[in-house]
Amino acid sequence: MPWFQQSHDQQPLTSDSRTLTASIGVAVSGVLWGVFWMPVRYMESQSLGGPWPSIVFFGATILMVLPIALMSWRSLIRNTLEIVIIGLLCGGAFALYIVSLLLTDVVKAILMFYLTPAWSTLGVWLLYRTRVTWSRIAVLVCGFGGLWVILGAGSGIPWPTGAGDWMALVSGICWAGGSMYLYRGARSSHTEQLLAFSLGGLVLTGAVLPLLPTDSIALPQPVDWQPLMVGVLLAVVMLPANWLVLWAAGRLEPARVGILLMMEVVVGVITAAIFAGEPFTWREGLGAGLIVAAGLFEVAQQTTPAPSSNHLAGSGER
Repeated sequence: MPWFQQSHDQQPLTSDSRTLTASIGVAVSGVLWGVFWMPVRYMESQSLGGPWPSIVFFGATILMVLPIALMSWRSLIRNTLEIVIIGLLCGGAFALYIVSLLLTDVVKAILMFYLTPAWSTLGVWLLYRTRVTWSRIAVLVCGFGGLWVILGAGSGIPWPTGAGDWMALVSGICWAGGSMYLYRGARSSHTEQLLAFSLGGLVLTGAVLPLLPTDSIALPQPVDWQPLMVGVLLAVVMLPANWLVLWAAGRLEPARVGILLMMEVVVGVITAAIFAGEPFTWREGLGAGLIVAAGLFEVAQQTTPAPSSNHLAGSGER
């Protein structure tokens, strides 16, 4: 699961080989996000659950990115407001997503997060009053139809039943908002966006502490170094993976990037069924199919919400 998209001031490369390399890179990143839940669940099994996987992940990422970001401290100051917005939306989305992996089924968390195309379609229509097309209607029908199936078709209103469900749902909404903001054009550099993501994620993790069970917040005594190192290693592995997505996003159409990242849905659902013993019945299969279909319809429509602002993205340090 990535936290930023490339600005639209760069023209896609026409080289077939580079396009293929970038496509493979995005797909590999989607696979990594699909197994992200496994080390998180391992940390929980070693008494380091609750907010701690998120805290360790974001803290380690900050330590890696901050020295590079500080080399351009004037740009950090100039883009402070934008960094705060990106941090709260994109970093907050991922903070909620990580915690939701521990509070609800992995399949539910992943699929509810990937309702993003439906939220993006709603947001674009509400903010920019874009024309209502059949593809937009299909995105909404498939997306919310998938949500209805996952949360319990035939059992009344499909309403999240616990804190984990709510966090997974809100994380997708936040990511849709962050993606829309970045799609309009961002002045900040990729390093600044990484730092914003990590700081925002750490802050939002602290904000959800009151919603978590008290026993999950307390650190075990003594603290075991192994789950801590797993969290640090996770941050180290995912950092280049997300840089790879960022690099690829400047060389591929956003539609292709989005659909390739949906490898996370496929890998996450399969690995959760195999390794976590979570049920994968017709309901999960149908819900996953509908949500992936929503993503495909989103790709098909490919509408730019605010083209007049895209030129702003070119002023940041790259």
